[in-house]
Amino acid sequence: CSASHVVLYRVVNGERLQLLHRTKVDDGPVLALVHFQGRLLVGIGRTLRLYEMGKRQLLRKCELRGLPTYVKTLQAAGDRAYVGDMLQSMQFVRYDSTANRLVLVANDRTPRPITCQELLDLNTVAVGDKFGNVSVLRLPRGADAAAVDTSGTRALWDSSREDSTPKLETLCHYHVGEVVTGMTRASLVAGGGGALL
Repeated sequence: CSASHVVLYRVVNGERLQLLHRTKVDDGPVLALVHFQGRLLVGIGRTLRLYEMGKRQLLRKCELRGLPTYVKTLQAAGDRAYVGDMLQSMQFVRYDSTANRLVLVANDRTPRPITCQELLDLNTVAVGDKFGNVSVLRLPRGADAAAVDTSGTRALWDSSREDSTPKLETLCHYHVGEVVTGMTRASLVAGGGGALL
């Protein structure tokens, strides 16, 4: 079987699941899903695709093809998606609603096989990799504005050039010594400051 499926269920009365529909995807395995502005953002192989719910199946709205490796982790906030892949670390992607397209804003210059991620704020994400490292990455100031072409004169191929894509800054890096399988932000005491667990 070379096809994957995205299966959509409805929760009925909080106690059972009702199958709505199955959508077949042929571009690779589905490893990550996230709610994104009332739609569904799906990592399918090396493609990031935005779907909207239809009556018989999910409807494609837009996609970003050609990510370095398979999409492993996804998080979303506002008009941005934070994509972790299997070998080349993080990519920050912005959804341009006027042009209905996903635009690569920045990526990490250091290859990391991402196993988990946690969004710290709109510009900062903490990531764990399979070699036991935890890193905090930040979007450089002004990088998001450079990804938006308001003049209409920017050539389509310019946005995909590796050397023109802004790089994420590494704020800190810590070797845990074991594979990092998950992380979350939480407060250890009531009313206390947040911590990354």
